[in-house]
Amino acid sequence: MSRDPNLTPKAPYVDRTVDVRQMCKHARVLQGAFPIAWCPRFQDALTEEQVQQNLVVELRFSLDEHHLPRIEGRVSGSLKMICQRCLEPFDHGFELNVSLVYFESEEAFQKASERDRLPDSEAAEVIIVPPEEHAHGPAGGHAGHNGHDGHKENMENRSRAVSLAQLLEDDLLLGLPQVPKHAASNDGEEGGCPKNFSIHDAVVHEPKEERRNEQLAEGLAAIRDKLHLDGQ
Repeated sequence: MSRDPNLTPKAPYVDRTVDVRQMCKHARVLQGAFPIAWCPRFQDALTEEQVQQNLVVELRFSLDEHHLPRIEGRVSGSLKMICQRCLEPFDHGFELNVSLVYFESEEAFQKASERDRLPDSEAAEVIIVPPEEHAHGPAGGHAGHNGHDGHKENMENRSRAVSLAQLLEDDLLLGLPQVPKHAASNDGEEGGCPKNFSIHDAVVHEPKEERRNEQLAEGLAAIRDKLHLDGQ
């Protein structure tokens, strides 16, 4: 899926829920801004400022050779995280490739597995998210003069909505660095941490400072003892 250079976090929001079955049936493409606030677990790993920001999603929906719903594309953006080396915030370039095979239930997954229709695990990840059904059409969904036909028409107009956050959040979490830190630099192990920060200072100099204070206290005590003896 080619990247749209004009797509930014300031683009219009994507729909919060999607009917995966219909999106795949009609080979739809979903592009736009995706608020981080929609993903409670994902936002816990970020700064409060970042939670108010958006990622960019570019997703293509389709049916594979076995007519299984496929979702492919990417999620990208810039995340402000806390460096675990210097505890200062830094911008982390985030890009996640998405390749999912969607099932509405464990039962549907088992049937596909028994028929050997599942894709290679390296090619796509299986995700199971039960949809919520919502009726469309006239308020109340009343049938016409023919109750059976009305019921059939109403069933065809039902939307099986799935939260986009449920589809993506697990992969978003796995895409975060296990130990967030500034990128390594070419001239020192501190990487992109502030210039006034040094791992050596943080780990080694602090004990030396404590030792200097102890030596100073010992020296002052020795001087007081000497003055006391001279005065006798």
